[in-house]
Amino acid sequence: MVQMFHFSLGVSVVLAVLWIIFHFCLSDVKDIRANRITLVCIYLLSPMTVPLACLIADMAFPGKEALNVIPSSTGSSSLSHIWQVSSVIWCIGMGVCLLFTVIDVMRILRLRANTVEEIYEGRRIRISDKDISPFSFGGLIMMNRKDFSENPEMIVRHEEGHVVSHHLFDLILARIFVIFCWYNPAAWLLQRDMKTIHEYQADEYVLSHGCDAQTYQHLIINRSIGRTFSTIANTFAYRHLRKRISMMNMPVASHRLRYILPVMGGLFAVGLLGATNLNTFLLPSIPNHQSVSNSSDETGEGNLRGMGIYYIDGKEIKKSDLNTVPVSEIKSITINKQRDRIDIEMKQHAEK
Repeated sequence: MVQMFHFSLGVSVVLAVLWIIFHFCLSDVKDIRANRITLVCIYLLSPMTVPLACLIADMAFPGKEALNVIPSSTGSSSLSHIWQVSSVIWCIGMGVCLLFTVIDVMRILRLRANTVEEIYEGRRIRISDKDISPFSFGGLIMMNRKDFSENPEMIVRHEEGHVVSHHLFDLILARIFVIFCWYNPAAWLLQRDMKTIHEYQADEYVLSHGCDAQTYQHLIINRSIGRTFSTIANTFAYRHLRKRISMMNMPVASHRLRYILPVMGGLFAVGLLGATNLNTFLLPSIPNHQSVSNSSDETGEGNLRGMGIYYIDGKEIKKSDLNTVPVSEIKSITINKQRDRIDIEMKQHAEK
């Protein structure tokens, strides 16, 4: 559980860096398809950067990796306890987010059970007598009877745009990261930006079918006060109206060079995680990354066993003699991976 929490922290660092770059450099670019692909790539590639950072760290520092060992067993135990408590809180948070997601889906299914089906231009629409804002969920389009009677064309076109673009898969992907990194504001902000891009695409779909832009803009303003309840579905009364209207009126321009920035940001995040101190702090659970701490087991030498040759103050010792080393007297440990050697420096020797 603690190891997965460490991994989640590493992913959160990458998400935060890439969200900052996307939001301030790309979110206002009218290349909606490219922006959607960028966000999907951020989601898919972020978990891969964590083991990649470990691999780069091992390649960049193949000779040795010096780490200071916490000499106090009490301090080490306290740090381990903090990680355990943090991991439990993280799991509880994931459980709460997952529960709300399940409740959200159940409410949609329960609402669907109390609707009637209508056919509009060959597409099945579920009509509800409740005052709900039109929304789509996968292939399901649902709206209230008043909207279906007064504004069927543009509303159905809008929700149809979500359906044909398969936006539900993006929302599921975004929700997985919200659950896994619920403590990270960047995960929630990326989900919000993804839904905003979905609205841009649906708006573009409506206008591409010949609907008048000004009439459509008045409609989304009037329907912005509709009741919404689902956070996992694409809702017609989605906020950020100013951004949507501005995007509809904005001319298409090419800003392809800007999309190099997320790549550079990803490399920066990998380098940040690959830095020795942060890498050791966040990623102690990656198998190929060897970090040393005297809190790995009760005696404190758990991470030393299974290595190569051992030296204490320059003198070679047997592997079996590790159990006799007083952990409280260790000052530092140096790992030389090329020579498969571990040097342990004791406090008394360093003071002489």
